[in-house]
Amino acid sequence: MWKLFGISDEKSSCTHPVNPERKLWFESDFPHLIKNLKSRIINSKTLQIPEGTVDVLHWKAVVEADSKFQIKVCNKLTIDHVQPRHFQTMNVKMAFQFFSGSVAAAMQYYKDSIPALIDCNATVLFIKKINEVVDAMNSQLPKCALRPDPASIHNKVLTDFLIYLDECEKVKTTSKQKLTTSTALGLKVTIRTALELIKYLSEKVGYKYLMTRRINQDALEHFFGTIRGACGSGTHPDSLLFIQVYRLLT
Repeated sequence: MWKLFGISDEKSSCTHPVNPERKLWFESDFPHLIKNLKSRIINSKTLQIPEGTVDVLHWKAVVEADSKFQIKVCNKLTIDHVQPRHFQTMNVKMAFQFFSGSVAAAMQYYKDSIPALIDCNATVLFIKKINEVVDAMNSQLPKCALRPDPASIHNKVLTDFLIYLDECEKVKTTSKQKLTTSTALGLKVTIRTALELIKYLSEKVGYKYLMTRRINQDALEHFFGTIRGACGSGTHPDSLLFIQVYRLLT
């Protein structure tokens, strides 16, 4: 569909097909993109970035080091994060925790005492970048929201990350050690959409900020989950049952 509307890594919107005076913006579900990024690192073992190598062994080293103590440096990171089972690969919370600032801090803490973390600088930098982008694209409070000023924290983080994604694509390595084309494109289009939306909303509608969590698919997934839950044992309702339950709920 994106190709049909001319969407690319440099263009995230098109003229609205019904109202030529308006634009139609496109985006991927941001939490899903972060899950894909996490899975890419786990499955490929390494990821090449401009700063060096992001290695899944660095996460495993932190988990192993913490397992020796009752009070852990990074209590949120577990073996399930680096060796997910079944539906854990689709867990958004675990994907966000995988790239949390506390994980980067734990790697830095153990770096001098664990040989496996000697070369973790690139991984730490990458985690910090992703953590900043997650904060910018998952805001749900006005004080943390995306603002139109290019110099504001989250606006600058997203703008800089678009440039960083281009730099990552220029790294000479095998395709397996890079972001997948779909994930890279999804991140670029989604971030560009967020930046263009806040600019449009501030200039045309008078918005002072945009709580970016509102533009992911959480609400839609929650709605369909509620529909399935209301169907009892029939968790895969047909169109007729869906309409009946929808009318009852609304």
